[in-house]
Amino acid sequence: MTNVSVQSFFVLIFQYVQTAVVQSRQNVSEGAARRTAHDPARIRPMRIADIEGCTIIPGRSTFRYRRKNTDDEVTDEASKSPKPECLILRPAAIMDGYIDMAALESDPECRPPDDGPFTQAGDIIQETMTPFAAAYVGPGEEGVFVPNSCCVIRLQGEALDLYDPMFIVGYLNLTTVNETLRRRASGPRGITLRKSTLENFVLPDTPIERQREIGQLVNAHIEQQRTRRALAHIEDKIILASYSPAQEEVQR
Repeated sequence: MTNVSVQSFFVLIFQYVQTAVVQSRQNVSEGAARRTAHDPARIRPMRIADIEGCTIIPGRSTFRYRRKNTDDEVTDEASKSPKPECLILRPAAIMDGYIDMAALESDPECRPPDDGPFTQAGDIIQETMTPFAAAYVGPGEEGVFVPNSCCVIRLQGEALDLYDPMFIVGYLNLTTVNETLRRRASGPRGITLRKSTLENFVLPDTPIERQREIGQLVNAHIEQQRTRRALAHIEDKIILASYSPAQEEVQR
């Protein structure tokens, strides 16, 4: 695919998403009388807190779970058994709507509790600090510890009949929506997106089938970005390897 066709593809995706959002806002302004019970696919705009089966799970600070002294005597038998290193989600790993597993931080001194918070497939990760990006947790990306710079939006059961997680990721990453989140963020120690702010955030009333169509486009965009980054990484390695003989000559 040429650069022109790739750019056109991305433009098409975001035009499609923006059109859906604009249409949803028009539907809201027309009033509830236009949304009748005869159209079961349509839902009313809902606050995240009002969605049955949707939970917002705040991240936790990793400092409270770090061992104070690795030489401390261990008396608990269960603590003597080796534990896998804790993979921690960092802002650098959130990009273009997905999690870059290669950019996760591994901290052998961090021992978070079994109840996490840890990522699950299908979760939405929302940064609570600048740049307030959102990412989708795909298969194979489970079990990552979520720090207090992020939170988890988890849809289960009935919530999945109302909202598509990938659609929400694309919506939260729209420039206009991201700017709204920035304006609503606050805090004495820096600009932070509070849990209560996210709970009161209203999602559009796009019908679920339309959401899934948009979600597929967002997913295609994410996979394109993931592939481009992987290819760029390979190209960097090839270029670096090409210079190795020259570097060896200089160092002799």
